[in-house]
Amino acid sequence: MTKQFILLTFGSALGLAALVFVSPSISTAGPLEDLKPGQWVQLPCKNTIRSVLPTPIPDGNGPEKIIDAWNSGAYDTKRDRLLVWGGGHHDYQGNEIYAFDIATFTWARITDPSDAPIARHTYDGVEYLPRYDRLFSQGGSVWPTGYATTTTNTFNMASMAWENRASTSLGGMLGVVTAYNPTDGTVIWDGSGDSFGRLSIYDPAKDTWTIRGSDAFGNYHQTGTFDPKRNIFLRLGGGLSLYYDLSQTGKVAAKPVNASGPADLVSVNYPGVDYDPVAEEFVAWNGGSNVYSLNMDTKTWSSVTGTGATPGAADDNGTFNRWRYVPSRNVFLVVNSIDGNVFAYRNKAGTSAPKTYMDMLTSQAVGLLDRAPGVMPGLSALPGARGLARFRLVGATGPECPTLNIVDGRGRTEMVLAGVSLGSGLVEYTWRNSGLNAGVLFAETRVGGKKVQARLPAQP
Repeated sequence: MTKQFILLTFGSALGLAALVFVSPSISTAGPLEDLKPGQWVQLPCKNTIRSVLPTPIPDGNGPEKIIDAWNSGAYDTKRDRLLVWGGGHHDYQGNEIYAFDIATFTWARITDPSDAPIARHTYDGVEYLPRYDRLFSQGGSVWPTGYATTTTNTFNMASMAWENRASTSLGGMLGVVTAYNPTDGTVIWDGSGDSFGRLSIYDPAKDTWTIRGSDAFGNYHQTGTFDPKRNIFLRLGGGLSLYYDLSQTGKVAAKPVNASGPADLVSVNYPGVDYDPVAEEFVAWNGGSNVYSLNMDTKTWSSVTGTGATPGAADDNGTFNRWRYVPSRNVFLVVNSIDGNVFAYRNKAGTSAPKTYMDMLTSQAVGLLDRAPGVMPGLSALPGARGLARFRLVGATGPECPTLNIVDGRGRTEMVLAGVSLGSGLVEYTWRNSGLNAGVLFAETRVGGKKVQARLPAQP
C-alpha cells in the first residue's frame, strides 16, 4: 500500500513556493513494494550504464572504471534516483554523472564529459545534499596524475552546472570518508592523512569548513555514514570500526566501536554501509547475500543471509556508498558494475518518512533556509513557469495530520485543500487561484500545533 503526494501549483512571475499533500491510499504492487524484510530482488532494469555512455568514450582504461576505480555514489532523494560519479587517475577521463531512476528502473547520463571538474577516484567523498539540491564531492585522485585534490565541488541539480566551493585547509586527500547530516544540512568529512586528515564539518550555506577532530587518522580503506538519532559518524573497513560522537562540544576523538557478533565487514576494504532510520542501525554489505547490521546501543553486530536474488560479488576496489538507503521505499540499493543490474534489499519493515518537519527547496545558490530539527520553517521560493507556484510539504505521518488551507489576510479560510497523512511518491496536480476573494491570500499549513504561511501571488 502506498500513498501519493499532490503537488499544488499557483501563479507568479516572480518566484515560487510549494506545498504538497497526499491523495487517498491506492494499492500498488511491484518489486520494491512486495519486498519482504531480509529479501533481495534484482530490479527489472531496462538498460545499464554502458548503454548510455557518451560518444566518443573518454580516454583511460575503459568505462568500466566509472565504478571499478575506487568510486562511490549518492542518492538523490528529491528525484528518487541513485547517482554514480567517478573516474580519475589514469583509469577514466570522463566526469559525467549517471542516474538510476527507481520509478522507471532506467539509467540515464545526466551530464556530458567536460573539462571541469577534473575526473577523480571519489572514494567515499560523494554526497547528495537535499536541502540544497546538490551533489557534493571533495578530495580524491585526479586524472591523469593520481595526485590528491584539495578541490570541493558541488553540482547544482537545478542549473545542471558544476560549482567551485571552498577547499579544506588540511591539504589534498585520497581516501576521504563523508556523510550528510540531515539535522543541520552539513557534510561530515574525515581524511586519511596521518598528520593532517582531521574530522571536519562543511557548511554548504556558508561555504566554510570547521575542524572538529582532535587528532589525525590515517586509515585509507574505509567508508563513512551518519546516525542522526545518536549524532554518531561511523568509519568502517580496513580492519577498524571507529566512531565520533558529534553530540560532544569542542574537538572530538575517534573511538573504537568494539562490537561483539559477526564483524566480518570490519576487515573489508571500502565496504558499503549506510544508516537505516527505520531499524535505527547501521547496515553494511560487501558481496553475496549476507547483510550485516550494527546496533550502536548494544554495540552488537548481527547478520542475515538474505533470500531471493543474489547480487554477486562486490567490486574488488570497493562498494563505498553505491550501497545507499532509499527513504521513500525503505530499501537499500547497490550497483556493482556498468554492465550489471541494480539490486535492492529490505532490512526491516516500516516507513522512514520524517514526522514533523517541512523540507524546503529554493532556487537560490546560497543562503538557503535553515531549520532546527523537528520544527517547521518558512516556505521558500522555487523556480517554475510563469503563472505557477509550488508548495512542497514533506513528512507528516500518523496522528500529526497536516491541514493545508488558503486563508485571507485576516486568517479566514478561503479554501480547505487537505487534511491527510503523507506517504511516498509524487503526483503533480494543477490548481489555479481563480474564484477566490480579491486581496492578499496565503497558503497555510499546520502540523503538530505549528503553523507556516506563504503569501500567494496575485490571481491570474
